[in-house]
Amino acid sequence: MATIRRREGKKGVTYQVRVRRSGHRDITETFDRKSDAEVFARSVEGDQDRLRALGQSEAAVVTTDGAFDRYIRQWNGKDHTGLARIRYWQERLSGRLLTDIDKPTVREELHELADGDRSASTVNRYHTSLSAFLQFCVEEYDLQVNVARQIRKRKEPRGRVRYLTDEERMVLLAACDASEWPLLGLLVRMALTTGARRSELLGLTWHDIDLDRGTATVEEDKAGERRTLPLVPEIASALRELRPNDFTHRVFPNQDDPTKKKPIDGVWKTALRRAGLTNFQFHDLRHTAASYLAMTGRSLPQIGYLLGHKSPTTTQRYAHLQGELVHELAGDLAKRL
Repeated sequence: MATIRRREGKKGVTYQVRVRRSGHRDITETFDRKSDAEVFARSVEGDQDRLRALGQSEAAVVTTDGAFDRYIRQWNGKDHTGLARIRYWQERLSGRLLTDIDKPTVREELHELADGDRSASTVNRYHTSLSAFLQFCVEEYDLQVNVARQIRKRKEPRGRVRYLTDEERMVLLAACDASEWPLLGLLVRMALTTGARRSELLGLTWHDIDLDRGTATVEEDKAGERRTLPLVPEIASALRELRPNDFTHRVFPNQDDPTKKKPIDGVWKTALRRAGLTNFQFHDLRHTAASYLAMTGRSLPQIGYLLGHKSPTTTQRYAHLQGELVHELAGDLAKRL
């Protein structure tokens, strides 16, 4: 027997369907609209024979639409692109029962993603997002297996490392200092001296800056964790001259609303064009910081700590630069023989 209960919470009014089954766990599902709850209740009550035939699996009667809605409601990830990937799968798999998502279906969907000129790493991220959703269904709806885990992920090429030569760095900084936006030079220097991501720097407010300690605290987009960036004296001095009375303002503010991020695509592309740089992205400033550290002999764990890498494998891409340093040092020793 299915019952529908009206519930009021922080996110508004919802309707919870509960189907009680003797000797088995109750089926529960929540909907934003009462009409959707009623449709679900009728579908479950009218499909008891199928439910029993399939081993009392809740997944046999739950649709992907309802499961995705529930998964999205409890989403707490910090990476907004992850939610966008979940919504992609919600649209692609709409109107099916959870038990209809089998290995051939998932494999074909991944092939379509790859055929759409998406890179292997991008397809793998979509693969991971779908796997996380299916694992949620295993735990919440008694789905028998997460078929996405049975499909091998695509082999990804080695991470791209593009960093500035000394000459390129000087030309780029000069172009940034000449920008119509007066803070571009400071932003780029902070990126080069901290190795921070663009989103981390643009997300800084003055509450995050501690000029006495010479630090900035950022919230990482990917992991949702906080880490501390060092501010070299030149950066700290420049920030001290800019510090406003209202600490809710962004360090790099939007001119129309200082509490919002500054959009920098236009001024950044102009600076690159003036500097004559090609095949260079803002993220490559992060690669540049790491590469400079590797070439001065800093260990990979030290570099990974500064950049906030969670896996040593990510930092390993800079190992060849340390190898070059070793050969250079050996050459210096040979000159003394």
